Amino acid sequence: MNSSLGYKMRPRTKVFMACLWALVIVNLSIIVHFGLISRPPLSLLLHELSRFDLVLHCLAFCSLSIPVFMLFRPMLRAGSGIFLLGIGLELAQWMTTSREASITDIAANGSGILLAALFVVMLKRADFEFLRPVLARAA
Repeated sequence: MNSSLGYKMRPRTKVFMACLWALVIVNLSIIVHFGLISRPPLSLLLHELSRFDLVLHCLAFCSLSIPVFMLFRPMLRAGSGIFLLGIGLELAQWMTTSREASITDIAANGSGILLAALFVVMLKRADFEFLRPVLARAA
């Protein structure tokens, strides 16, 4: 199968890209589930550590952004889409009675996206041979 870059993708690269898509789907499912449908099971335990929620937001959006940045380009457009998803989830929480929306959650989401962007840029500069076709798409 020829890619849009003009060369044939190796089977290992196809498997890697399929894994990236699986990560995106799983991460989106987890973020939407815990963001809108239910309270995290640790919420009662972590009630005392209210800032730990911000770390979870950052990690969730970082883990979503890394595979998205590897699959889509340009990174700015992909990152903006993920950031808008975070804003949309916070607006949806604002409309429910069981959840609270917060500007600091949106900021934590954005910081997770920025961390992911830095990580993908560092991966590009590391020049791993098996990642070249995937990272070339994210250029």
